[in-house]
Amino acid sequence: MRFPVRSQNHDIFDIIYTVEKFKPKKIEEPTDMELALYWVGHIENPCEDENGNNVRSVYLREVKKILEIRKFENPFAKKMLEDVIKRYE
Repeated sequence: MRFPVRSQNHDIFDIIYTVEKFKPKKIEEPTDMELALYWVGHIENPCEDENGNNVRSVYLREVKKILEIRKFENPFAKKMLEDVIKRYE
């Protein structure tokens, strides 16, 4: 039977392990196309509020803000969002 070897620094090793284990992982930014597909899906199939009204207008407003703020590197993703705005406005 093996017994664990304890060192003088056992507590500090436990602390370091715990901190590393629960350190938040870096969240990657979505690609332009991932972002466009996410929003197009929500705009084309909008959720409903408590009264049964769809909330497409909220999604359209958010997409307009994104188009103003974000610099799209993929022109197809940007065009997809612009087209869906035109379709539902």
